[in-house]
Amino acid sequence: LKKNIARVVLLRKGSVETFGRKSEVEVTKDIVLKNDSAEIEIIYCVKNTGKSSVDSRFGVEVNLFLKAKNFGKISELKLKKSLNIVDEWTGTRVDFRFDRNTDIWAFELETVSDSESGLERTYQELSLMFLWDISLEPKEEFNVRINKGIK
Repeated sequence: LKKNIARVVLLRKGSVETFGRKSEVEVTKDIVLKNDSAEIEIIYCVKNTGKSSVDSRFGVEVNLFLKAKNFGKISELKLKKSLNIVDEWTGTRVDFRFDRNTDIWAFELETVSDSESGLERTYQELSLMFLWDISLEPKEEFNVRINKGIK
């Protein structure tokens, strides 16, 4: 392992049930941080460790305390290889790059409170869901690499 790199690997074993068929899966999340970079690399691996095929959708949720003009309350982006978000309050830019086509759902999270003037909505954060359709035979795996940079 290189001296200027920090790495964390997370592993979870579980199962997926699709159309009444249950199959065992293993999900690995490999997070790589470099001392000389403001970029984070995240590699996901979904492995079918069961005896039947898996046809499903794999998703990764990311929540950011950013207010972005380029999203409405709810947005859906199809087959993207990158996503750039600029916070309208601070000017902070967050860039995502994917090594495969990615569907993206984006929506604002808000809280509702009761005040003297009635119900009020307060913006909390931007929620992103990165999605991929996967079809895995036993012992096959799906891999995706996400690079996240902040400027």
